[in-house]
Amino acid sequence: MLRGMLVAGLLGWSLLAPGPAQSQMPVVPDNLGPNASFERLSHGEYLYRTIKARTPRGSERFELIAHPDGTRTLIMWNDLFAKHGQIHAVLRVDARFRPLETQYVYWSDGRFKGAANFRLDGTALAGTVRTPDGGLATQRLTVPEAVSFATHPLAGDGWHAWHVESQQPAAMVNFDAGPDLTMPAAARLQPADWRRVRSEPIEVPAGRFDCEVYAGAGATVWVTGPDRVLVKFEWPALDLEYVLARFGTGRDRGAVSPAVTPLAAPSANNSVLRWHEGEYSYRTIADGRERGWERFRHTVQADGSRTMLMWQGLRARSAQFTVLMRGEQSFRPVDAYASYWNDGKYKGSVNLWLQGPQLSLASHGAFGEWREETTVPERVSMGTHPIAADGWHLWELDAPVSRARAFELEATADLGKPIRGKWRELPMARVGVEKIKVPAGEFETTHYRLGGTLDIWLYGEDRVLVRMRHEKADRDYVLVRYEEGGKSGQE
Repeated sequence: MLRGMLVAGLLGWSLLAPGPAQSQMPVVPDNLGPNASFERLSHGEYLYRTIKARTPRGSERFELIAHPDGTRTLIMWNDLFAKHGQIHAVLRVDARFRPLETQYVYWSDGRFKGAANFRLDGTALAGTVRTPDGGLATQRLTVPEAVSFATHPLAGDGWHAWHVESQQPAAMVNFDAGPDLTMPAAARLQPADWRRVRSEPIEVPAGRFDCEVYAGAGATVWVTGPDRVLVKFEWPALDLEYVLARFGTGRDRGAVSPAVTPLAAPSANNSVLRWHEGEYSYRTIADGRERGWERFRHTVQADGSRTMLMWQGLRARSAQFTVLMRGEQSFRPVDAYASYWNDGKYKGSVNLWLQGPQLSLASHGAFGEWREETTVPERVSMGTHPIAADGWHLWELDAPVSRARAFELEATADLGKPIRGKWRELPMARVGVEKIKVPAGEFETTHYRLGGTLDIWLYGEDRVLVRMRHEKADRDYVLVRYEEGGKSGQE
């Protein structure tokens, strides 16, 4: 079955439907289950505010996955409404918390700053950067062994001090997220002077935590637990602090403290038009048995382009996939990143960059390195395997029958097979408008059939996938949690 990402469609298509109704159906069960690609899962939310007046400035959410080999995948997105900024990022580190790679998308002051991927191999740092005008540039740096990444969502800032016991000269790679569009979202190496200060318990809106405290670069950070979860970041010279406002482990989302109520109604952010967040349950049709889960965050940016984060835990195959991708307003792909775990083993990661009809792919993993370039049609989509963007495969939404081509990525458990693409034809038929009820609520949807066997139900102008069924394969994917918002603060 094709599960897609970054997909093409018609400009400005619209399904005129009311918002989802609240449902009394059961909430999602704990379906993390035994999965050999996970050791631990945690997630939470930060409140950005001033130290003196406690004025809210923004918020950030994260999900942290600890893998069996000690590596970690950190998924982050924020809303810095005080500066009309927004960032989506994925950061991978090794068992010591030394960075392996990062993919990020930067918006600043309501404008696209850039997107990039940087990968560290020993002391060699190599990156591809998307510039504000849509062009591509490359960058290479030599870095010391004691190095960390500053991607600017702050959930990974507890990892800067991983090397303090080594006594080695240290540096931090600071990625440019500032509002100056003449400066690309590229890497800058700067000295790091982190040191351990003390151990102490602290109280934040998310609760009480026993922490290790580190200081450096004029800031102080409090981290807790084996994954060095950031609990608090304080920067007195700038009157800024960032505090953990919600925290949970496994599938528990964590309680929201009354102290973080400003997060429910932030000020407007000119970088964000609207957003969607949710979670799917993967099930069998015959007996409703849980097979896994998926979460997503879809942001429609100021210019109508789209940023999608998707991550899943498919316990039926002990798999874990993470995807960060961007699409045009029309849903046509722009760039993408994916990392794949299968049967408790890391297969690898892949980057895709699209410029007009040219698609470049670079992947790295147990198979070594693979690179390819190909020419793609205008009506193209990408299949990366999480399902949240499968509605983006559709081009002619109102036509009874149409066809598109999907560039589907190799993501099997065969570690010897490189992550590369193969073309797949996608015939599509429009079945009709249907109101359906799922655990997340009741939705006015349009029903489509892909390939003659795969049924999908889409809601709204941003093609939120509400349900997908594959009768022949005995597979059912249902939306069990859903949130949406207009411009930040316009819920």
